[in-house]
Formats: sequence, structure tokens, C-alpha cells
Amino acid sequence: MTAQWTKRTVLKFTPISLLLLLFPVAAATGLSTGLTYFTRRAYDTTETNKDHGDDDNSPSARQLRLPRNIEPLLYDLSIKTYLPNYVDFPPEKNLTFDGQVGISLRVLEPTKSIVLNAKNITVIPKKCELLLKDQKVLLKVGNFSKRSHLTNYYLLFQLCCLLRNIKIIYTGLISNTLFGLYQATYTDADGTVKIAAATHMEPTAARRMVPCLDEPSFKANWTVTVIHPKGTKAVSNGIETNGKGEVSGDWIISKFETTPRMSSYLLAVVVSEFDYIEGFTKTGVRFRIWSRPEAKNMTEYARDAGIRCLEFYENFFDIKFPLKKQDMVALPDFSFGAMENWGLITYRENRLLYDDRYYGPINKQLVALIVAHELAHQWFGNLVTLTWWDNLWLNEGFARLVEYIGTDEVNNKTIRMGDFFLPNVLAKALDADAVSSTHPLSFRIDKAAEVVEAFDKITYEKGASVVEMLRAVIGKKNFKQAVTQYLKKFSYRNAQASDLWNVFDKVVKDVSGPDGNVMKTTKFAPQWTTQLGFPLVTVKDFNGTSVKIAQTRYKANKGALEPEKYRHPKYGFKWDIPLWYQEGDNNCIKFAWLTREKPLYLHITNPNTSIVVNANRHGFYRQNYDADGWQKIIKQLKKNHKAYSARTRNAIIGDAFAAALIDELEYATVFKLLEYAKNEEEYLPWTETISGFYAILDFFGNEPESTSAKVFMMNILKPMYEKASMKYIADNYKNDSLFFEVNLQTSIIDAYCFLGARKCIKNYTDLFYKEVMKKCKDGDKASKCVRKCSSGERNATSRIRMSQRYYSIEELRSLQRNGAHAREYGAFNEQIERAEHKINWIKKHMRKLSDFFKKST
Repeated sequence: MTAQWTKRTVLKFTPISLLLLLFPVAAATGLSTGLTYFTRRAYDTTETNKDHGDDDNSPSARQLRLPRNIEPLLYDLSIKTYLPNYVDFPPEKNLTFDGQVGISLRVLEPTKSIVLNAKNITVIPKKCELLLKDQKVLLKVGNFSKRSHLTNYYLLFQLCCLLRNIKIIYTGLISNTLFGLYQATYTDADGTVKIAAATHMEPTAARRMVPCLDEPSFKANWTVTVIHPKGTKAVSNGIETNGKGEVSGDWIISKFETTPRMSSYLLAVVVSEFDYIEGFTKTGVRFRIWSRPEAKNMTEYARDAGIRCLEFYENFFDIKFPLKKQDMVALPDFSFGAMENWGLITYRENRLLYDDRYYGPINKQLVALIVAHELAHQWFGNLVTLTWWDNLWLNEGFARLVEYIGTDEVNNKTIRMGDFFLPNVLAKALDADAVSSTHPLSFRIDKAAEVVEAFDKITYEKGASVVEMLRAVIGKKNFKQAVTQYLKKFSYRNAQASDLWNVFDKVVKDVSGPDGNVMKTTKFAPQWTTQLGFPLVTVKDFNGTSVKIAQTRYKANKGALEPEKYRHPKYGFKWDIPLWYQEGDNNCIKFAWLTREKPLYLHITNPNTSIVVNANRHGFYRQNYDADGWQKIIKQLKKNHKAYSARTRNAIIGDAFAAALIDELEYATVFKLLEYAKNEEEYLPWTETISGFYAILDFFGNEPESTSAKVFMMNILKPMYEKASMKYIADNYKNDSLFFEVNLQTSIIDAYCFLGARKCIKNYTDLFYKEVMKKCKDGDKASKCVRKCSSGERNATSRIRMSQRYYSIEELRSLQRNGAHAREYGAFNEQIERAEHKINWIKKHMRKLSDFFKKST
């Protein structure tokens, strides 16, 4: 599943979208935000709070779990949807559905009851039957638990260990909660309100549409039939088996091929008036993109990217895609960025639609990344599935990493997605994992609320970053071979992290581990997945022939306590750390292990040369140096900053700001380091520079002292701003090979304006009037901005920021609804901790930094 992030929609690039390209939200969240759609979704917690609660009274995970005395083999599901304005039916049936499910079960232990998950559906008691060879036996429906969503179906006799079939008939509501089978409402081109029916099942919402064993370990085949009104079309996981469906009066009966064995959270149905475009992969997989008819001309890029990515994954994983078709649906109402339902991936509209007449290059990359992420899930998550939600990162962390590999392929490797990984994934993971209220990648789920809590930056970003570090240690060839063997071994089954590491151990034979013997991933990986946090690697004691390298845990608020169950990890917040290091201007990157047990004393060949660890930034840790070490690095940057790669400079700058943030480094040293920036022309180092500036300004807030801080920062940005050109951006924004350069210039201009440079703001204001205010009626989307433009121009800044408000009516409504519920489980403690850290920072640094900025400007 792709997490949902708030983002602006970029409009027409001729000329309005040029203006919007120059107004990213980087001013608030850092340079890399423009491309970042993940990892945290705007999760609609209204329903999840009702389901689970988020306090100590919520049911435990054990109370939620189903007994293991039966397992499902096949669901034969029939759903009839009552959508308004198509056919006549009794008023009380409006926005409801009728359901019938036959479940083939294997009885593993003798039992007199069958326990299923169900929620918000009404079972018809006299229609629940156990089907025996020559008779039907009525099942007694037991009490439903609102806390655990468990329903018992009782028998008068004991079932033995055989195959059995039950049939349940029921009804339910097509809800307005964006979970289960729900209403997707939109306005068509004629202004008519339409309602489609769509599903979202992850993590525990399949039970809202069908009584089932709604846990990921209960894999089964699904045969789906959808009965829907004339004038609509239905799609599901499998390919249709009866063409456009059988007509029965005012209804159409659409039948779909039985799915492979899969978990219930991957079940999907969409009933709508949507239209599609299609294509085929080289292996014959039919690929369709569904959307509102008026958006059909914006689906070609997603189709082409999807086909190419699917073909690439088949080769990369060495496993053929197991379905005959792959549908992707752009939904106007959707709770997340996207969902990887097998054979029927659902997307928020602005995560799938792209047209270069309306959207900018960042949106193009956004679509490619999300498509690549969801298609990666067809193997990592669908073919092989986590056993329980405590290892969710196996699904999401691997998919997050692989999406960057897939997107590189889609764009002919011109956009250097491996480098974009640093600001878009690694930096966010480090920030999220720096607080004490974080959690490990693999963790015991004790409360129901923690199932939802697992969908966060740790699971996605840290998961991907740790796996990328492992890939760098063992090599791409070993990594690919191990992943393929893992997927083949556990196809159509469930797996845990230990299963993955065991496969890696069997494959990797040519890499030395921390103890000097053949590396054991089973020993290395759990240190990074079962304890929270990450190390700060400090290089010190330059004595002429060696340096000492030691580790401590990096922690934003050193006095804050972790949750009790994470407070005393097996490894004591110590890690075996892979060190890639560089001496001076020698671009040969060397490797060593810093073990958990003791510091590393590293021999150096030149006492006057600098040492940089985490060269090329593959490790999931931060670096720091003593005063001598930093001075050597600063000297090298001033002498020839290109002696370090752009990735290495990204790490140096980001980690310097991070060390200063926790009082391990003086800010004066950080700013001394940035004196070289007048010669910096690469995107990656500037991402960390501008992000560091924004972090400081966030501490300063609107205090008068912020003025001198902004002037100081503008002086650092000025050389690059004077080189930046709006014409260059306009001429090259479609050129993928210049994507870094275009984004760099866009971000520099935006940051310079944000800091308050009058010339920059005047240029933007003039451009705004020329290209937006006077042409606000250009295009059907832009015309909606006229009233907002006219009423919003109070000052230069508001006129600039007004450009960020150009959304379609549907997009605005979705953003407002989801934004209102964008609270994360567990985020309250994190916000308290960050607030305390902010107060402490202000006490320690505000006056000192203010004096520094005044003297320096």
C-alpha cells in the first residue's frame, strides 16, 4: 500500500504550471518534499478509532486473533450492489449490497463452532448452512463481538478433520467511511453527482463486505461474482470470464476468474461508469487503466509506465506475473495513495493521472514511483505475504526500495532514482527514528490500535533504508539472487523476517561479516530490525597514524524514555555497522566493520588527510567528528569539494546539522562547513542545506531574531540563485535527463523567495500577474481559481502561495476530508517529545545563534 501525503497539484505548464513548478512546498518541508508522496498516509482514523480504540481499553491483539482449528480453501462470493440513479429498486435498498458467500474449509481440529470475522453486515440466520454430502445443516449464529469483530457459527455436532462447505447470506451498507465496500463520490463533466462503489480492505476491512477469516495468514482462492445495475461496469481481482457480463433484466452479472491463493485484505471490487485504455505486456498480460471518462486522456503515461515496470519485475524477480490481467483504477474518493490489490490496484486520482499539459515533472515521477511501488507488491506482499502485521515492513520496506529500481527502469535510468532515495526515503527515516517514541521494524503487536500504527515512516522508509544498506553490503547480484529464491520458496504462502534472512544466509558466501567469517544475515539484520533507533558514528583522536571510531545511539531528546517494551532490547542499542570510508581526495572507497563490542581503530596513511565515514551514504546511521576531524573535512571541501561525491556531501551536510541539533557539534562549525557552498552546484548537497535552514527557522518561528537568520541564509543561497533561471526551468522541465538540475533551480528560487528576498518575490509577483491572474480562465481546471485569485491577493507572499490552491473540486474535498483525520496512532507522544526538544533547543541556542547571524550579516 502506498501511503498518502498532502501535496499540491501542479497545473498546466503552458504557462501556469511553470509558475506552480516554482512554488513547491519545499519552503515548509524541505527540498525533497516535492517528489515525496509516501510514506505516511492521511489515515482516516474516524473509523479505526471506532474499530479499535487508541487507549488502554482497546482489545489486545490476542483477543482479535482467530482460532487455528480451520483454514479456508476457497471463497465463492456473490455481491449485488444497489447504486442510485441507474435502475429501480426499493428505496430502503439504496446504497446497500446483498451478499452470499460459500466457504470451503479444511477442519484441522475437531470443533463445534466456526469463527469468522464480520463487521457492519447483517447475517440472515436462517440462511447460514453447513453443506454436507446429502443434506444442509442450519448453523446457529452466535453473538457478534463489536470489540473483536468475531462471530461464532455453532453446530449441534462436532466437525471432524475433513473438508467442509458453509454458505452464508447477508446484507450490508455501501459505507461512506472509505473502508470495506464504500461510496466513491464525484462530479462528472456535466456537473452531475455520481456514486461508484469501490473497496479498500487493508488491514482489516474485508470483514465489512464478507464474513471471512480476515487475517493475512489465512490465504485462500476467491471466485467473485458481481451483480450491478445496467449502465455500470464491474471489475475484480480476476479477469472476467463472461465478457461484458450476462444481462438479467435491469442488472448485469459479471463473473471473474478464481484468484491465486491470497490474503483477504487483497480482495477488491469496483462498480462504476469508468472507462479504460489498455495495452499488453510482452508476455500477454492485459493492462488496463480505468478512470472517469473525462480523465481518460490522462491515463496513457500510467499505462505505459505500468507495462514497462511489470515486464521489468518479471525479469528482476525471475517469476512470471501469475494473473492474466492487471487493472489500475483512479478513484476520486480513496483513503490512501494506492492499494496493491492483486490484479486490481486502486489509486487516488492524483496519484495515477498524468498529462504534461496539466502537470509538472514532479507529478510524472510521483505517478511512476507509485505505480512501481504497487506493482512491486504483486510479488512482495501478494505472492509472498507477511504472516502477521508485526512484520508489515517486509511488505512495505521492500516495495519502497524496489519502486526506486523500477522507476529507474521506466525512465531509462535518466533520473537517477537511487540518488533521489537519499532525500525522499533515507532522510525521512532517520528523522522518524530519532525520537524515543518510535518503534522497531519488527515488533510485537499488543493492542489492536498498533495494527494501524504499523503503517508509518519506520515501516516504509526505515524498512527500505535498512534493506538498501544490506544490499550495499552483500552486493546487488547476491541481493537479487536471494530475493528471487525467497519469493520462489514462499510463493502463495506466508513468511516472517527470519525466513528471509535464512535464505540470504544460503545465498551469500563471498562477503565477510563483522567477525571476519562469512557474513550471516541472520545475525546482522535483526540488530537493525528488532531494536529501535540507529547509531551515531563518531570519528576522533586523530593521532597521526590512526583514528578511533566509536558508536552511541543518536537520540533527538536524550532524556525521553522509550515505550517500556522497547526499552531493553537484546542488543542494547548497539549495532554491527558497515563503514564505507574515504581518505582525503582519494576517491577509492574503503570498507570496514565497526562491531557492537568495541571501537574500531583505523589506520590512516596521511596524518593531515581527512576521513569521511558513510561515503556515498549507504549506511543507516549518522556521522560526527571531533574538532580536528571536522576541520580537515572543511579544508578539503574548500580545496576541492568534488573530491567527495554528491552523495557523500549530502551525508556530510545532513549529519552536521543533525549532530548540532543534539548538541554534539557547534552550529558555528556547521556554518563554517557551508562556506564552500558558493561553489556547490549539485542537487543532493543542497537538499540537506536547505532542509537544515528550514529546521533552524522552524525553531526561530516568527521571532524578530529570524530576520538576521534569513539574511545569513540568503547570502549562502545567493550565488546559486543568481545562476538559476526561470527560462531554463521552462525550457527543460520535460527533459528527464535534466530532472535534478531543474529541481535544483526550482528549489533554490523557492527557498530564496521564502527567506524574503525582495527581488525574488517581485519576480514571482510579476510572473503571477502575467501568467496566472490574466490567464486564470485558461483550461477547465484553472478557471475554478478565478474567485480565489481575486479574493486572496493581500500581499506578495499570499499571491505566490495562492498558486498552491489550484485543485479540482474533487481533489479539494478529498484533501480536506483526509487532512482532517491525518493523525497517526502514537503521534501524540512523538509531538510532545519534539516540542520538549524544541523548547530545550531554544533555551540553548536561540540567543547564541542570533548573535552569530547578526555578526555575520
